[in-house]
Amino acid sequence: MSGFPNLTDGSNSFRNFRHGTMTLYDAAGTPNTVTVVGEEGGLRWNSDFNISPVYDRGVITGFSQGKDQPGGLSFTIRPTQFIQHVADNTNPIGVFEFMNNYWPLASPAQTSPLTSTDPTGQDGCSPVFTFNFRIDISDPCGGTLTGERLVWEHCALASQSFEENEEANTISFELLSATVVPTITRI
Repeated sequence: MSGFPNLTDGSNSFRNFRHGTMTLYDAAGTPNTVTVVGEEGGLRWNSDFNISPVYDRGVITGFSQGKDQPGGLSFTIRPTQFIQHVADNTNPIGVFEFMNNYWPLASPAQTSPLTSTDPTGQDGCSPVFTFNFRIDISDPCGGTLTGERLVWEHCALASQSFEENEEANTISFELLSATVVPTITRI
């Protein structure tokens, strides 16, 4: 089996081969959530600390840190449907719908049920829909407080790409996060 998530059971809640569960959630009082199945290799994240060398007469004497850079996350899934809730509001919100805050074809007509984690935008105007991203990693051997939760806040969809493949179609999502390094806690 390839390293991509599989969205075939329709339950909207999955467990991955590496003992982790990825969850997208908004800022609603009771958050709207989408749980993303991830198989091996289904998630990547990176942090750029914007470190530059400090020179004195051409010799490196240390390092300095510049402005914060957004954290980056990416994952790839095998979608079975792009629109689920929009097509039938008794279905759970799908990954594509959530990531894109996509509601133009909803029947019956509806506005987005999602609440941005940054409703006014960082600059007070031109808001971009943002959400939180969490991955819970359980210890396969069990135990108390041996799992971990990683949280990135104020994530925005930076790009997405679709690819038709021989075995399964895939869609890849690239996110930017206001969180440079995720908050990590024991669960």
